[in-house]
Amino acid sequence: MASYEITLTPLIALGIVLFFGGIGFFLKKRQIAKDRKLFNQYDKEMVLNHADILELQKDYIILEMKMRELSIPVIPISTPVKEVTVQETDNTPVDTSARKKLLNIEKLSKENTLRSSF
Repeated sequence: MASYEITLTPLIALGIVLFFGGIGFFLKKRQIAKDRKLFNQYDKEMVLNHADILELQKDYIILEMKMRELSIPVIPISTPVKEVTVQETDNTPVDTSARKKLLNIEKLSKENTLRSSF
């Protein structure tokens, strides 16, 4: 078997280490720059989203204020009905003759039905 003699001088070893170290440094620097760019993009997106949320909250508060300013009449369902009396109607006499006539007609019709049944 043949043996090959490889001599590695310290200067060549230092050159190889510096060369590969430089390559690693530039690759890592490029990766960090890419991550920073992505981070800044996400940061801008978050700021825009927060601005949109604040604008929506502002619109909501404005709508609430408008609703409070409106005076919508509320009529409760279970209020007692106020009865109108004669004194509240300008003290005019109430005509009861029509009512008496109707009562007399009803009375007569009941009497006729009772007589016809016998």
